[in-house]
Amino acid sequence: MIEVKYFSDAANPQRAVLRNLGFQLLMRRYHKRETQRSVARKIGFPAAEIDAVEVGSGAGHLAVLVALCYYYQQVVDFDNLQKSWQLAD
Repeated sequence: MIEVKYFSDAANPQRAVLRNLGFQLLMRRYHKRETQRSVARKIGFPAAEIDAVEVGSGAGHLAVLVALCYYYQQVVDFDNLQKSWQLAD
């Protein structure tokens, strides 16, 4: 597997956090060679909502983000996520 590094250049730090996390989830899906539709069927959310999370748009729902993290067994350090969120305020 190749290593891909991504750092969002979003002016809004909160958006940058969501984009970075979304990209990690996108790479997990890509590595598993799954489509958004197949993941959508497995986790019970529409593919459009998965896409919103993967691109880090504000339209992404927290429930979808959490479901994707569980599905991919993606560990998220919510303490650091919360700290970065607070720094943006």
